[in-house]
Amino acid sequence: MGQKFTTKIKKVVTTTPDIKAVDTTGAGDAFAGSFLSKLLNQKNIDDISTEELGEMSAFATNYASLTTTKKQELFLVTLQKKSIKLLIYFS
Repeated sequence: MGQKFTTKIKKVVTTTPDIKAVDTTGAGDAFAGSFLSKLLNQKNIDDISTEELGEMSAFATNYASLTTTKKQELFLVTLQKKSIKLLIYFS
């Protein structure tokens, strides 16, 4: 199983990491957000190579997969604790 991304002229297929999914809540949002963050960091989104598209897709697939390895409330608490530490550090 994996992820397929196609444009009018490009097709990229990525494989899903071999992980044990615990909770898939939010995985689609994680994929979309991480893919868009990579897309928006491109210098010219109209001229993305197949290789770059594959790298962005693999990053998003891996990130979304990672979010499924813990119960979401635990994952969010972990992120919140790290965010609080960062806020304290930068204050």
